[in-house]
Amino acid sequence: MFRRLRSRKTNTTPDTLKEKWIGSDSPKPALPTRNVNLTIFFGVSCAILFFLGFFYGTRKVTDEYHHYDKGTFSSREKSPWSAGTTWKDEEEVSPLDAELLTKSTAEKVDSRKGSVSFDSNPVYQGRPWDDIAQQVAFAVKTGKSVSKERIPKHNETWWKRIPNLLLISDIKEEGTNSVGLKEMLQFLPDNCSKLLGLEQLETSETEIGKEPAFFGEMTQGFVMDSKKNLPGFLALYKNFPNKKWYIMIDDDTYVFLDNLALTLQMDHFRLLAEEEPFYLGNPFTVSNCDKYGEFFDDQGKPNPSFAHGGSGIVLSKAALEKIVDHIPWCIERWDVCKEGDARVGLCLLSFHIVLTELQPFFYHETPMKYFEEYASLTGSRQAKPEALPVTFHHIKGNLVDELFQLEKDAIAKQWLVTYKDLAEAFAPEDFEFV
Repeated sequence: MFRRLRSRKTNTTPDTLKEKWIGSDSPKPALPTRNVNLTIFFGVSCAILFFLGFFYGTRKVTDEYHHYDKGTFSSREKSPWSAGTTWKDEEEVSPLDAELLTKSTAEKVDSRKGSVSFDSNPVYQGRPWDDIAQQVAFAVKTGKSVSKERIPKHNETWWKRIPNLLLISDIKEEGTNSVGLKEMLQFLPDNCSKLLGLEQLETSETEIGKEPAFFGEMTQGFVMDSKKNLPGFLALYKNFPNKKWYIMIDDDTYVFLDNLALTLQMDHFRLLAEEEPFYLGNPFTVSNCDKYGEFFDDQGKPNPSFAHGGSGIVLSKAALEKIVDHIPWCIERWDVCKEGDARVGLCLLSFHIVLTELQPFFYHETPMKYFEEYASLTGSRQAKPEALPVTFHHIKGNLVDELFQLEKDAIAKQWLVTYKDLAEAFAPEDFEFV
């Protein structure tokens, strides 16, 4: 029938059209019926397979997107965090699921130490810090007489998320990833021995252990502590080369790591950290040091700023690499300055690296003190409720646990700690944001 229909169609075609189409008076040969049937069958089969594949693939992607495993927040892969990332697009976790998640995976008791420890997976899966943790190296400045009092709380909580951490102390403590002044001297010329104050290590532990005061009377402990900053950055670089960021804090500094990650993932920092020398922190002013008077230098210009060490000193790879070979010179040149963090700032300034001020996100006091002083602060130092705090200083004992609990609560809700959260926990009852 197919051949008969086709012949009928061919016979009705005008001669002129046939001549143009086949170039001769002879009729166009008919295709074998078997070949035509195979072609139609193949085409229909491909169409059916395509639609089946499309339907199955769409359903699978949808199921994976909506699937929720109690061991994780979401089965879908998290994209890299950037300044433009918002948390509103994340899947919401019900209060019941969040409670189950926290109880089942977030907390486990270490019976040997009686401390709370955290697994990096799956509790923190997709958290901003985990995207950059391997690119960051931390130095924690401490001292032998205070380390046993301050370090355990931090080490049992938020430090567990830091893969690259080095303790900078006056004496190396066995069983810890630490370096003392003697170990730091191996990276320096021998003439730096006196500048590092190695002979003062014989000072009694009681004297070294006195609480250093940023302002006021200089204690031996404060003098020893100030010797560690510049060689500490050198030791950090030698222990963890080729990291994107190098950060130095005190042993009583608390860092909200996810908030820090989002700060460092801002496009300007994220894209240029390896090429541009960034120096970030909470600005304090150099005073009474060498050519700098209380407020002005010897030419009448305002004194420069440096990043307060207790709030955290953040250097990009390019910044540290620019000064790392000159640190011995900086140790000698700026030894006349009493504060170690000021020496770091002046060393960087000597190579034309100026401070990028991040305030109030890096802060030199406790959250309670911040909210007490809030009304007297000016300009950008008055945080908005939705802003993200990064560091606080003088965080010891139970206060470490309280801040860590805020962070655990945020993790359970796939959220971030904000100043509003801190205000609800630590601000006076009559406190109001501006």
